Amino acid sequence: MMTYGKTPIDANLSSKIVDVLMEILQRIQRVLQPSSIAGREHYLFSIRQMIIAIQSLRLVDVQLRNQAEFVAPFLKHELYRILNDQIVREIDQYWFKDNLNEIFRNVKRK
Repeated sequence: MMTYGKTPIDANLSSKIVDVLMEILQRIQRVLQPSSIAGREHYLFSIRQMIIAIQSLRLVDVQLRNQAEFVAPFLKHELYRILNDQIVREIDQYWFKDNLNEIFRNVKRK
């Protein structure tokens, strides 16, 4: 369970957050690897970007932290902001956006 100060995030929500972060990181690391393809030379994604997304939850009001209806779009926006800014190629940006949307849709169904 994640906690920020004395305000824990619900265990179920915390588990879903971790699942989303790990799934997107695994997909990105599998597909968006550094290579000699123009624009992909600098691609290097790690747990660091996921930690930044988690830390952004500290900025959220205490009452909203346990509301999945708020946390999911907030986290999606943060991941998009953090990761998409590092993706240069337009086709890679489309791939990332599609995968991010798919992952959040799948988590919502569970």
